[in-house]
Amino acid sequence: MNVTLQVFLMCAVVMDLSTGKISNRLICWALISSIMLRILGNEAGSVAMFFLNISIPVIVLYLLFQLRALGAGDIKLFSVVGAYVFTYELINIMSLAFLFGGVIGASKMAFRRVFADNYDGEIVCIHFSVAIWLAHMTHILGVYIWK
Repeated sequence: MNVTLQVFLMCAVVMDLSTGKISNRLICWALISSIMLRILGNEAGSVAMFFLNISIPVIVLYLLFQLRALGAGDIKLFSVVGAYVFTYELINIMSLAFLFGGVIGASKMAFRRVFADNYDGEIVCIHFSVAIWLAHMTHILGVYIWK
């Protein structure tokens, strides 16, 4: 399931970087494929966990969406991650994503301040799908390294 999730995350990153949005069609296909993989894998008990895990990011990150600190596509992408992983892994990946997002944002701000001649204090926006993808890659590498 990690490979399928990686494909969807990479597609989301490409979409986000090229258009600034993550397609709802991609999100729907990712969620449908996750639930189908769970059903086909005889993991009927985990279908309930599927619904719990796709709800956690929406509930936890709703305030950040209201403050315009996070986009709806990013929250839906976290839900996709939750559809493929266990709850504790989702929390780990969300924490790592915010760490990566902070590093990316701070780097972008520092780069603009140092190298841009006409920096006027504009708001720095980042493509958070990149941070989510990096967090999932780091999680996968950590799991395989510590085994």
